[in-house]
Amino acid sequence: LREINLQHRDLIAGHLRMVILTDNRDATGTVPEAVRNMGVDAVVEKVDGYYRITTQQLKH
Repeated sequence: LREINLQHRDLIAGHLRMVILTDNRDATGTVPEAVRNMGVDAVVEKVDGYYRITTQQLKH
């Protein structure tokens, strides 16, 4: 979340996406919720043995 705060302006503008890789299933709920509270959307995908959380510009 620190990196999202540092890059917040570019994320909001749609100039940047971040990809977070984790094997922590709890993070698949908490990270997207926190990111959305910051005005950025997040998509979660299950990949072989881990989860990929990708941020993207929030669509209004």
